[in-house]
Amino acid sequence: MKEEVFNNITGWYEEVRFKWKVYNKYEVLNYEELKDKFNFEIQVPKDYHYIYAPDNEYFNKSYKVYNPVEENIDIFLKFSQINTDNKDYILDWISKYGLPGKLGDRKNHLFNEDAKRLVEKGIIYPYEQFVSKINKANFLLKLYLLTVVNSDYKEIKKHTTCEKLENEMYSFNFKNLAGEIYLLEDKPNNSDYGYLALNVINNKIRKELKGIVPIIGDISHVAYEGDEKDEWNISSSWQCNNLMSALYLHFYWLVTQNERIKKCEYKDCGNYFSANRTDQKFCSTSCRKKHHYHQNK
Repeated sequence: MKEEVFNNITGWYEEVRFKWKVYNKYEVLNYEELKDKFNFEIQVPKDYHYIYAPDNEYFNKSYKVYNPVEENIDIFLKFSQINTDNKDYILDWISKYGLPGKLGDRKNHLFNEDAKRLVEKGIIYPYEQFVSKINKANFLLKLYLLTVVNSDYKEIKKHTTCEKLENEMYSFNFKNLAGEIYLLEDKPNNSDYGYLALNVINNKIRKELKGIVPIIGDISHVAYEGDEKDEWNISSSWQCNNLMSALYLHFYWLVTQNERIKKCEYKDCGNYFSANRTDQKFCSTSCRKKHHYHQNK
């Protein structure tokens, strides 16, 4: 399905090329601890903590390589539902999928070129900014589920307020849309909320997908004698530059293809997942087994 989506957009056969490194270990350091790890000068904000991969390509070079684009859409769902109150949950997700590889635009100028390269290689990342990216993804997922999937105005009012939506939009730098929120305060119209939600989601996806660019690959030329025209064969593909862009490509597929999103019925989980079958009730085999174990006790 994902190849079909991309083909519909581009009009020709293409694939997304992307290899991302996941290092064997990650830890959280303060500013001084991070600076001591490198024998070259890095300039980073002092008020952050940093997620750091000690087995990086400058030292032990211990890592695995994978293509996040080939992962299930659940990679975005899992990212957006990480429990940010627990550092271990955050590091567990990173140990499976790696660091984002992309800084927020407003903080980019605070890092020197050496520090930016470390971020782009997935070796360091500001811990607080990583948490912020999870929270923003979680907000967008809830907005999509409440307004587009469920289309339930009463549920929307339970989970959010116009003031909160406006604040979130300002934090995303969606100032042009934030003012529309108050028009909906006393107007229980599901379609208006859905329209606004999709505008917010569309703005965020477009911003994050700037890390995916088209490239021309192999070019071959066949020359013919006489009046027959020469033949050119040009291969094309898309290059993804960071994990965050890959995550939002999955969110794009989720939204545009109306993926079947369900909530896990295991009481201690409750996470959303993309179901393979209409009768699927659990996000994993582990949750299914735990649910039946507690039911049969």
